[in-house]
Amino acid sequence: MTVTITLTQVYFIALVAVIGTVLLGYTTWLKPLNELFEHCWTGSTESGGWLQTLRGGNYWISVTDDQKVKRNSRYCLVTTWALTHVILYAIIGFLFPNMFWLTFTVGLLYEVMEWVLLDCHDVLDLVWNSIGFLIGATLKNYFV
Repeated sequence: MTVTITLTQVYFIALVAVIGTVLLGYTTWLKPLNELFEHCWTGSTESGGWLQTLRGGNYWISVTDDQKVKRNSRYCLVTTWALTHVILYAIIGFLFPNMFWLTFTVGLLYEVMEWVLLDCHDVLDLVWNSIGFLIGATLKNYFV
């Protein structure tokens, strides 16, 4: 028995996972999950520099004005959220290696939606999406 999954199904599953993660992550009883996604792996600076110009003013939706440490993580180059983008798009690239531009466009539209609705966009997500997609498409060449 062969199971076929479509790109639309992958995006739907990803959307449900993101919404569920955000809703669960911002509740007090799952605070460790929220902190995991906001963890800075590399590149955090207090001044922000060029990263500040790429991200929305509400980058961490759960940040309040008195949470300076999290606000500074807005200037982090690689967060756990970035890593989840790479993983998701690696899966998409593996499953649909010939659909780079479609997946890039969907990612772009999602960032525009985040910008317009929540001011929590991150232009770097497009970079992480592309890197993930290329990793997945490359792995497909080696394993299939």
